[in-house]
Amino acid sequence: MLGVTGNVGTFTGEKMFLKDFIDKYKQFGFSVMDETYGYNMTKYCGYLISGGKFCECIIEIYHEGDMVFVAEE
Repeated sequence: MLGVTGNVGTFTGEKMFLKDFIDKYKQFGFSVMDETYGYNMTKYCGYLISGGKFCECIIEIYHEGDMVFVAEE
């Protein structure tokens, strides 16, 4: 199957806590292209951006109870 950016081949990924993901990839920019909210799950689809290169990224957050969003202005 051909990906949005022309990527082909097998999928590789890593399961980690959101805090660990942010610590590991905070030097990249993350552009959210789509977001989905469901029962105990939030999903962000977009791209990590580094040195002008766009890499597809999907973040799925599983949680119990309500998720609270805090906006810094």
